[in-house]
Amino acid sequence: MNTKFILLFTLLTLSLYSQKSTEYDYDIPLPPESYQFKKRLLNNVSLYTGQPSIDIPLFTINLDGMEIPISISYNTGGIKVEEDATSVGLGWSLNIGGQITRNNNGLPDERYFMTQDYNGIHGIGNFKETLRPNTLGHFNCSQNYLYAGRVGMYDDSFRAGDNITTNYPLADIRPDEFYYSFFGHSGKFMFNQEWKKFITFPLDDININYELTPIASAGYFLNKFNIQLPNGYNLILGQDGRSSISAYGGTPFDQSWQLKKIISPKNKEIVYNYFIARYNLYTNLSNYTSQILTMGNSQVIGSTFESNVTNNIEQLISEINFPSGKINFIYADRLDLQTGAKKLQEIKIYDTSNNLIKRIELVQSYFMANNNLFGKDAVDKRLKLDAVKFYDTKNTVVENYNFDYYLFDKIPSKYSKAQDHWGYFNGKETNTSLFPKNLLPQAYTVESNYGYNRDLDTLYTKTFSLKSIKYPEGGIKYYNYENHVALTGATTGTYFDAISDERYAVKEVPFTISGYNLNYFYPTPSEVNSLNKIFYSEPFDTSIYSSSLKGAEASILINTNLPFQVTRYSSINTEFNQVQFYLEKKQDDGIYKTLKYMGTVSKDQNSSGKINGFFDVGGKGTYRMKVIVVQNYLLSSPNDYNFYHNTSFTVKYREKVRDDVRIGGLRIKDIKTYTNENLSGPKYLTNFKYTDDNNITSGRMMNVPCYAEFISVYIPNNANSEGQVLTNEHQLGIKLSSSSTLSLYKTSNSNVGYTKVSQIEHDNINNTDIKESDYYSWAEPKFSEISVFDDLREQEPKDWHRGKLLKKLFYNNEKIVKEEQYNYYGDQIEKNMGYVDEINYQLIDRSSFCLPQTGVSKHIYPITVGHPGLFSKFTPLLFENIPQINKYGIENNVSPKTIIPYFKIYTGFDKLKSKTIKNYFKDGTVEQTEDYLYKNTPNSIELSSIKNSTSLNNEVLETRYFYPQDVEMIGKPNVNNLITKNMIATPLVTQTYKGLEKLSEQETQFGSFQNLLLPQYIYSGKSSSTEKKATYDQYDDKGNLLQYTITGGAPIALIWGYNQTQPIAKIENASYSQVASYVANLQNISNIGTEAALITALNSLRTALPNAMITTYTYIPLVGVSTITDPKEDTITYTYDTAGRLQFVKDKKGNVLSENQYHYKQ
Repeated sequence: MNTKFILLFTLLTLSLYSQKSTEYDYDIPLPPESYQFKKRLLNNVSLYTGQPSIDIPLFTINLDGMEIPISISYNTGGIKVEEDATSVGLGWSLNIGGQITRNNNGLPDERYFMTQDYNGIHGIGNFKETLRPNTLGHFNCSQNYLYAGRVGMYDDSFRAGDNITTNYPLADIRPDEFYYSFFGHSGKFMFNQEWKKFITFPLDDININYELTPIASAGYFLNKFNIQLPNGYNLILGQDGRSSISAYGGTPFDQSWQLKKIISPKNKEIVYNYFIARYNLYTNLSNYTSQILTMGNSQVIGSTFESNVTNNIEQLISEINFPSGKINFIYADRLDLQTGAKKLQEIKIYDTSNNLIKRIELVQSYFMANNNLFGKDAVDKRLKLDAVKFYDTKNTVVENYNFDYYLFDKIPSKYSKAQDHWGYFNGKETNTSLFPKNLLPQAYTVESNYGYNRDLDTLYTKTFSLKSIKYPEGGIKYYNYENHVALTGATTGTYFDAISDERYAVKEVPFTISGYNLNYFYPTPSEVNSLNKIFYSEPFDTSIYSSSLKGAEASILINTNLPFQVTRYSSINTEFNQVQFYLEKKQDDGIYKTLKYMGTVSKDQNSSGKINGFFDVGGKGTYRMKVIVVQNYLLSSPNDYNFYHNTSFTVKYREKVRDDVRIGGLRIKDIKTYTNENLSGPKYLTNFKYTDDNNITSGRMMNVPCYAEFISVYIPNNANSEGQVLTNEHQLGIKLSSSSTLSLYKTSNSNVGYTKVSQIEHDNINNTDIKESDYYSWAEPKFSEISVFDDLREQEPKDWHRGKLLKKLFYNNEKIVKEEQYNYYGDQIEKNMGYVDEINYQLIDRSSFCLPQTGVSKHIYPITVGHPGLFSKFTPLLFENIPQINKYGIENNVSPKTIIPYFKIYTGFDKLKSKTIKNYFKDGTVEQTEDYLYKNTPNSIELSSIKNSTSLNNEVLETRYFYPQDVEMIGKPNVNNLITKNMIATPLVTQTYKGLEKLSEQETQFGSFQNLLLPQYIYSGKSSSTEKKATYDQYDDKGNLLQYTITGGAPIALIWGYNQTQPIAKIENASYSQVASYVANLQNISNIGTEAALITALNSLRTALPNAMITTYTYIPLVGVSTITDPKEDTITYTYDTAGRLQFVKDKKGNVLSENQYHYKQ
C-alpha cells in the first residue's frame, strides 16, 4: 500500500476521498456504498481461552478519524452463582469507550501511599531498611527483633484499618493495581512511590496524570485521570464518572473511573455525563466461614461467619455529547438488586438539531430461582436480556436480536451453596455450607459438620449462559459449551488433588478370613504357633503415582466378629482370645517388616470389632496385611465352637489414572449456524479441538482453590495440663475457610489458557472443511510460592507472556499449506524498563506481634504435619517461642533477626519481534520474513524499522521511521510541542531502503494553527534529497483544512458546514480568501436550513466563481451524504430509508443506478 497515502490519511484523520490530481491531494467523502450486512456468520473466538467474542454494535462515534464504538458484549466464560447482573443483563456489559478499574492492596493508594515521602516515616524506603519496636512491648515477640539490615520477608501489619503497630497507624506499603482498557490500549499500572509516577505493565506509550482531592480526616480521593494517548488524543476519566464502594458506614473509596471526556488533537470533544445510582450489596452471612483448630487436640477454638454489606455508588452513563449529535440512555428501576439500582431500557441517538435518528430498546425480564429460595427478589432474581430492538424514525422495528439461555430443572438463588470450587452452579442443592468435603488432613480426626460437594457438574455449570442468538436476517447461531480441561503440573496437581479425586481411582485391597466354625479358617493359616494362627494377605504394590486418601477418610478398615463368637467370651481372658492386625512393607532385602501396628480386637480393646486407621502411602512399595489370631480357649467341647466367623482387613489408597482435570468455567465446543430460523436451511458447523500435537489436552491451569492453611495460634494466659498459666503461648493449628486462601488469578479472564487450539469449519452447503491450528505461549503460575531467599519477586509471571500467538497452521485436506510464526520481545530486555516496589503485608502473622487479644498468624508450615502440598503458602519467620521451621526444614526457636518481604515488580516489553510466513507449494516453499525493530527513547518505545525479506530473491526491503522524540528529529519545527502533547506515535520521516540503497523519503512538518499542531508541509523525494510537494495553508479553529496548495498548482479551498463537521464545497483554482465572504451564509444554512436551501446557496457560489471548479456535498446528519454535484453540475443523489440504510442511488435525471432491499425478520 502507498505509504505516503497512509501517512496523509493518518495525519489528517479524515475518512474522505475524491478524484485526486496528485497523491498529496486532499481527501473528500467517498460516495456511500450499499448497506453491508455485518459479518454475523463469522465466528470470532479467542482461541487461547476458548471464549467466543459476542458483541452487538449499537452506534459508532467518529472523532477526527478515531472511532468510538458503542456496543454491548457478552461474557461466554460462564456465570457464577453469586454474580449480579449489570444494568444490561446477566453476563452482558455496556461498552462506551473504556474505563479504569482497581484492585486494592491495603488502603486505597490515594489515601496516603501516593502522597507519602518514600524515605519518610511512612514510606517504603524507611520500612524496607528497619522497623521501630512496637510501643506495646510484649515479651519474647518479634518486635524485639525488628531491626534488620537487609530485607527479604516480613509481614505487613500496617494494612488498612489495622493499626497494630501504633508507631505507623497510617502506613500503606503496597501499591494498588489499576487496570485500563481503551482504544487499543490495555494492561495495568501501579504507582512508584519513589518516582511519584505510574508504571504501566507491560510498557505502554501513554502518559498517566491524575488529580487528588482532599477528604476531611481521610487523606485524598482520586478525582480524575488524564491519559494522553500516543496519537495525541486526551482522555479524562473520573469526575462524575467515578464509581465507589464503602463498607457499611465507612468512607467510600473509588473502584472505577469511566470516560468523562475525549479530546482530539484538534480540540474537538466528546463529553460523557453520568447520574448516581446508590444501593447496598450484600453477601450471604453463612456463605463464607472459617474455623481454627489446634493441632494437639483438634479443638475448635474459633469459628467466624464473614458477611459483607457495601454501599455501592454507581455512576451510570446518562448522555454522550459529540460534535455531530448526542446519545441519551434511559433507565428504570429493577427488582434483582436492592432499592436504588437501575436497568438500562432505551438508547436514543439525536443529531445536532435534536432530530431522533435511531432508538434502541433493550427487552428484559428476569431469571427466577426455583431452589434454595431466599424469598427476596434481590436474591432470587437476575436481570435477563431477552432482545435488542432497533427502531427507525417512524418507530418501526427494523432490526431485532433475540437471545436464549441455558436453563435446566434447577435454577439457584444468589445465596445458593450449590457451587463448584470456582463458584459456578453444580446442582448440589443439599449443600448447607461452602466448606468442601474431605478438607482436613489426616492428622485431624475431629468430627465436623462441614464437608460438602463442590465438585464440578458438566450440565449445571452452563446455567444462565447464552445458548443462541437469532439475528435480524433470520439466521440463528447456537453455542455449545463444555468445561475447561487442563493438565496439572507438580504444584497445581498437589493443590488440585487436595480438593478433588478426579485424577484418581480409589483402589481397595481386601483380605478376608472366615470359617463355618471357630476352629476352621479359609484361607488356611500361613503359620501356626501353638494355638496362635498367623495369616498373610497376598502382597500388593503401589506405584509412584499412588497416594493416600485425602481428608479425614479412613483408609484402613478392619471388622471382625471372631473373638465374640465363642460361648462365654466375656469370661475368657483377653490374652487368650484376640485378633491382632499389622501392615507390613517389603524391604530392599526382600524381608517384610512391620510398617504399622493397627490394633487388637478383644473384649477389652476395640470391643465393637471395628478398627479404622490411615494408610500413609509413600509412593512405590510392596505391602501385605498380617493378622494374628489368638485362640488359647480351644481346649474342649468342640460343639461350643460351631459358629460362623468373619474377619475383614481392607486397605484403600488412591492411584492416579489421568493427568488432566476439569476446571471451572466454560470453553466453546462447537458453534452451529443456521441461515433461517426454522433450522431447515443450510448450516455451518465450527468445531474446536483443544489438544496438542500429542493429542493431549493443551490446557494449562491458572489457579487452584486452597481452603486450608497451617497457622500459629496465639493464646494469652492459657493453662497447661498441670494448671500452669502459659503467657503468650503459641500453638500450631489449621485454619479452614470456605473461600480460597490462594488468589485465583486469571489469564485473559479465564481459569485456563490453551497452548494449541484447532478450529475446523465445515460448510454443509459446499461440503468443505477449513482447518486452522493456533499455538500460544504459556508461563506457569507460581501459586504464591515465593522463595524466602530471593531478592526479587513477582506476584505471578507477567500475564502478557501468556496467550501470545506463536504459530498458526492452515490446512487443506489435512495437509499444511501455510504456516505463520511469531516471535516477541520479552525477558531479555525487561529488567531495565521500570518497576514498582512494595512490602508485601500478606506474608506476616499477627501473633508475631503478640497482640494482647487472641491472634492468629498466617501461613506457618510445621514439619510435624503431613501433606504440605495441601496448603497455600508459608512464612519462614523465625521468632522466639513461636513454632517455625528454618531453611533446612528443622524447627527453630532461636531469636534471629526478622527479614522483610521487600520486592521489586518489574514491567516489560511485549511487542512483536518478527513474523515469518511459509507458503508450501507443490514445487517448494516460499518464505517471507518481517523483522520489527524498536527504539527506546526517554519518552517512548516506538517501531523504528521493519525489514522484509523473501526466499525468492533474498533481497531485504526496509522501512525506517523517525518520530518527534528521536534524536534525528532535533531541530525540526514544533518537535518539542509534539512531545509535550504526546503526539509521538506518528512518524515525521519515513524512509525506504533496498539493502543499503535508499529508495525514497517522505517528511511531514507540523505548524501551529490557532494553538493546534497540524501538518503544514509535505516533503518527499528519492535518494538523498527531498522537495516540498504540498502546503496546507490554512485551518479553522476546529482543525479543518481550509486551503491547501500542491506545489506548482493553484490553491484549493474547502468550506465546512453542518456545525463544521462535514465539507460542503471543494473549490479548485480559488483561495480561501476569495470564498470567505460566502462561508458564513453557507454554514448557517447547513446548520439550520433545508437541503434545498443549501443546494440553492451552493449553486449561487458556482455562479459567483465561474473560473473555479466546484464540487458540492449535502448530508443527512448521522446518516450519510445525500448529494454530490461535480464541477459539470451533474448530481448523484443518495436516498435512505427510515432506518438510515441506503436504498437508491440516482443520476441527475433520476434514473436508478443501484437499489438495495432489506428483508429482516421482525
